[in-house]
Amino acid sequence: MTSFQAEPPTITIRGKQTKLRPFGRGAARILAQLSNITDENEKSGAFVVAYAAIYSLPPDKAFSTVEDEAAFNLAVGEADMELSAEDLQAVAEYIAGINQRTEAASVTVDSSPGKP
Repeated sequence: MTSFQAEPPTITIRGKQTKLRPFGRGAARILAQLSNITDENEKSGAFVVAYAAIYSLPPDKAFSTVEDEAAFNLAVGEADMELSAEDLQAVAEYIAGINQRTEAASVTVDSSPGKP
């Protein structure tokens, strides 16, 4: 069985090295803020930047930022301008690892005898 070791990356944001907090329930709030984006590729890219922007903040600041549309847009805009391609790639790979692990965990096999 394949083991997925998705460790949050350390990125340079706001002028310092910051280890992102682990993926959590705040991701749904980020997606809600991005709900007006209809193109899936654009939404995926925006999610990577938004995840880096929000999950690099302390939990209390992250919560208030993601709940306030203006603060959210400002944080994401600043992150978009500041993050390097390498940092964005690291965040995208981390999110992909989480998605892969989630998909693998959601696959169930019914091995009980019975009707096909």
